[in-house]
Formats: sequence, structure tokens, C-alpha cells
Amino acid sequence: MTTSAIISIIIAVCGFVLTIATTIFTIGKVMGSFTASITAQVASLRELVMFRLDRLETKQDKYNHLQERFAKTESSTASAHHRIDTLEQRLNANPN
Repeated sequence: MTTSAIISIIIAVCGFVLTIATTIFTIGKVMGSFTASITAQVASLRELVMFRLDRLETKQDKYNHLQERFAKTESSTASAHHRIDTLEQRLNANPN
């Protein structure tokens, strides 16, 4: 082989290696930006889930408070019915 043929082969191999290295570098950059994008989307989704969870907890607290108030109302209503029944019995016992 001549010197120029060997130099041509070396230049071709170097060009091929350079092309592969450039491609790998480009893929790395794309994967890095893809990973950053996925990370940002996961963080955004986490914020949304936490926001919705906070709202759900607030609604649950309001519901629990309503249940407590309703139990007190039932107790008060039962007491009022008992008093009304007692008054009716007194009125029926004394028709005057």
C-alpha cells in the first residue's frame, strides 16, 4: 500500500469515529433534555397531587365537622320530642 492510501484509510476511520462520537454526544444531549423534561413533568404532577390531596383533606375536615353538628342536632331533636311528648301527656291528663 502506498502512503497516501494508508493516510486516506486513517482519515476515513477518524471521520467515522468522529461521526459516531458526535452522534453519541447528540444523543446524550437529547436524553439529558428528555430526562430534564420528564423530571419537570413529574415535579409538576407531584405538586398537583399534593394540591388535590390538601383540598380533599379540607373537604374531609368539613364533612367530619358536619357529622358532629348533625349528631348534636339529632340529640337536640330527640330531647325536644321528649319534652313535647311530656307536655302533651300533661295536657291530656289535665283537660282544663
